[in-house]
Amino acid sequence: MAVLAVIQVCPIVPTTWLTDAIADARMHLALAPVVQKNLQYQTFYQRMVDDGNYVILDNGAFEGNVVTMEELQLTAALIRAHEVVVPDVQRDASRTLDLYREYIRSPMVFQYMHMVVLQGKNVTEMLTMYRELLEIWKHNHRVGKRAILGIPKWLGARRHEVVRAVLMLPSPPKPTIHLLGYAHPNDLYFPKHLARSIRSMDTSMPAAAALKKRYTSDFPSAYSSSQIKDFFDVPSPTHVTLASYYNHLANLLRLLNYHEL
Repeated sequence: MAVLAVIQVCPIVPTTWLTDAIADARMHLALAPVVQKNLQYQTFYQRMVDDGNYVILDNGAFEGNVVTMEELQLTAALIRAHEVVVPDVQRDASRTLDLYREYIRSPMVFQYMHMVVLQGKNVTEMLTMYRELLEIWKHNHRVGKRAILGIPKWLGARRHEVVRAVLMLPSPPKPTIHLLGYAHPNDLYFPKHLARSIRSMDTSMPAAAALKKRYTSDFPSAYSSSQIKDFFDVPSPTHVTLASYYNHLANLLRLLNYHEL
């Protein structure tokens, strides 16, 4: 029996596709380094906020960017984001926790919702980091209520394991989870008891599939961190490419939002 889990998707598309491809989306994820450099991209997300849509500002760490707290704050204010992704260091739980402690001392902590990305070299380190976060939130409930837990794409097939392990820990209330990128087909098949804690996923996969001229329902990988910079600069979509994008997006939403009991 299938049940609706209502997981939101934040589509990531080339800058020239923004108006055609994602203006109707209710939740968006914008990359801070692109907001800083591209006026068209910046203006689009300002309009999305004006239209009542929810906009998350990503720090761009997965793409190899380093954004300071000050830059993140200025960029969030520029587009009036609702949520920011706290600066993090891939696979480094200790440094990511240090950055999170710095963030919660900043003025941003009560200006925006925030996403803290779980990091570590393995599942054990990531769970240790999560326990540290629980301690922080136990002593500061106001901060904890504004926190979303981000699970990174680089985990691949093991992301399922991390989500399950996090949600099995005795930590009422259960965290609200965002999946950073489409990592593996497992992402489409979370069972009901896990899916109810997953709020959203951002992904470039539907656009990547269309650009790679994949018109069937199979899912190629999304763009890698090394490819993503070129991805934003591709030309405007043809009608065929745009139709392919919408087909892949619809299929992703269908699979992501129905889960077996």
